[in-house]
Amino acid sequence: MSEYQYYEFQAVDRPLTEEVQQGLRRISSRAHITPTGFVNEYNYGDLHADPEKLLEKYFDAFCYLANWGTRRLKFKIPADLIDGKSIREYCLEDIISLQRKGEYFILSFDSESEEYEWEEGEGWLSSMISLREDLIRGDLRCLYLAWLIGVQQEWVEPDEDEPPVPDGLGELSGALSTFVSFMRIDPDLVTAAAGGSGTGGIQSAGEQELIHWIRGMDTAEKDEILRRFIVDHEPHLANRLYQRFLKARALEDHESTSQKRRTTGELLEQAELRAEERKKREAEEHARRQAILKKQQAQERKKYLAGLTGKEDEVWRQVNSLISGKRAADYDRAVQLLLDLKELARGKSEKTMFQTGLTELCQEHRRKYSLMNRLQEAGLVP
Repeated sequence: MSEYQYYEFQAVDRPLTEEVQQGLRRISSRAHITPTGFVNEYNYGDLHADPEKLLEKYFDAFCYLANWGTRRLKFKIPADLIDGKSIREYCLEDIISLQRKGEYFILSFDSESEEYEWEEGEGWLSSMISLREDLIRGDLRCLYLAWLIGVQQEWVEPDEDEPPVPDGLGELSGALSTFVSFMRIDPDLVTAAAGGSGTGGIQSAGEQELIHWIRGMDTAEKDEILRRFIVDHEPHLANRLYQRFLKARALEDHESTSQKRRTTGELLEQAELRAEERKKREAEEHARRQAILKKQQAQERKKYLAGLTGKEDEVWRQVNSLISGKRAADYDRAVQLLLDLKELARGKSEKTMFQTGLTELCQEHRRKYSLMNRLQEAGLVP
C-alpha cells in the first residue's frame, strides 16, 4: 500500500499576497494555493519545506494527516489573545504543546496510532478552524478533550487529578465533534468527562452582562475603539475587547465555582460504565429493529404465499422447467419454490400430495447430484 500524506494551511487573520503565493508555488508546483490556503497531498513524496516555519510566517492554522497513523492540528494565535498559563494546565507531552514564537503562540495537538489507516485529509481543517476563535474567546473545551487522549492511552497516572473542566462538554459543537473524531478520542470517555462539566455559559458571558460592562467604559475610549475598527480595520479588536471584559468579570467574581477534581482512574471507571450502558442500549435497539424487520418479513412472506394460493400446479411446472435447465442458479430457484409449496401445503391431504410430488421429482432427477444436495441442505429430503 502506498504512503499518503496530507498538508493543509489556512490564513485567517489576513490573506496571502500575490508575492507570498508565488513563493509558495516555488515550494510545490502541485499544491492548490489560494489567497487563504495551501493544500497538498503526497503519495511516496513529501513537502519540501518545514510546516512549522510556514505556519509561523504565513498562516494561522495547519492540519496534517498521514496513513501510518499521525494526525496533527496547529493554531497560531496572537499571544495577547490567549492566557498561556491557563492553556498549559492541559498540556501533555506528545499530545498538547504551547510554544511562544515572538508575538504569537503556536498551539499543537498530536494524535498517533499504530494502526495503518487510509483516510483522506480534505475537509478536516475547514470543519475545525472555528476552534481557534473559540480558544481566543475563552472556550477551552478542545484542550480538555485532547487531554483525555493521555487518559485513554494511560499516559497519565491513575491517581493524578484532571485539569479544570470547562463548561459545555455535554453540548459539543460540530467543530468539537469533528475534533473528537480527528484526534480519535474515545466517545465513552468524553461522555464520562461531561458528567463533571457545567452547562450553559461555556465560559462566555451573557449579553446583558456584556452590555453593562460596555456602558461603563469611558466615552473617549469608545470613540477611539470605533475609529480603530472603521479606519484601521484592526484584526481581533473585538476579541481583545472581549478578553478585557472576561478579565474584568473575573476580578469582580469572588464566589468560588471550583468543584472536586476527578482522578484519571475515576474517569476511566466512569468511561467503562458508560461503555457498558451504551452497548446495552445498542443491543436493545438492535433487538428492537430485528423484531420489526422480522415482523415485516413475516407479513411480506404471508402476502407472497397468499398470491401463490391456487396456483400450485403452475408452480410445479415452473419447478420442472427450472430443473431441466441444469444450471446452478435455476436449481436454487427451484428449491426455493419447493419450499414455498411445502409451506402452502397446510392440510394433511395437501401435505401428502406435496410429498408425493416431491418423491416423484426426486426419483426422476436422482442422478442430478447437485440438485439432490441442494434439496438435502434445504431439509426437503433426508
